[in-house]
Amino acid sequence: MTTLLAAIDDSPACRPILEVATRAAKLLGAEVVAVHVQHGESGETARATTLALGIPLLVRDGDTVAALGAARVELQAVAVAIGSRSLPGGALPAGHVALALARDASVPVIVVPPDAAARPIERILIALGRNGDGQIVVALAEQLSRMDEPDIVAVHVFRPDEIPPFGDDPTFEAEGWARELLRHTTGTAAARVHLDLRVGDPAIEVSRAVRDLDADLVVLAWHHDLSGDHARIVRRVLETATVPIVLLDAQPATVA
Repeated sequence: MTTLLAAIDDSPACRPILEVATRAAKLLGAEVVAVHVQHGESGETARATTLALGIPLLVRDGDTVAALGAARVELQAVAVAIGSRSLPGGALPAGHVALALARDASVPVIVVPPDAAARPIERILIALGRNGDGQIVVALAEQLSRMDEPDIVAVHVFRPDEIPPFGDDPTFEAEGWARELLRHTTGTAAARVHLDLRVGDPAIEVSRAVRDLDADLVVLAWHHDLSGDHARIVRRVLETATVPIVLLDAQPATVA
């Protein structure tokens, strides 16, 4: 059985995690198994919610990050869903457990805000980095090419000083550059990918794109580093998005 691990606590925020995990598992052809690491609480909310949704629940003790990591290995999970924090409201950094798990995991981690709405995944937004991350877009488009949905929007943000200076129309040249990144998408897969080009601060513009394009899911490639100026886009989107964010290892070998 292919498994998606849903890491839940004993708060009401566990329900959106389980709902998102269920929708993501459908795309992956996986089954959801919930894991709750208890620390003296009753676990009543976790048990009642998983029972209502028909999802099996495993209960573990000990350090939360270590226990979830061990459960991921035990279940051979292909992805992990976890809440960004327990309470909704405002621009807040993701919780330390979610960030620690994302840094350590070798599989995609789906970070779910507590106020994520129960909505189908019809539009996936992928933020293209400076190197384009075109392989991720191509791999995702090809894997979803036989499904009716979702569509994929690839967003690339040029800093004002990065717009290609050649040609009479810099915007046209930038579009040609971006399409070259996706040249390997063919047939049905090519029709699934739409480009959204912007100019400005990448962290700000990607966050705006999530809202402007009404994305249901955001995919961000990263190198497991949130220190200093690294991964500004990742940190900004985690703070502001009200839809799930998939943190995907940027190494080419793990794209598929």
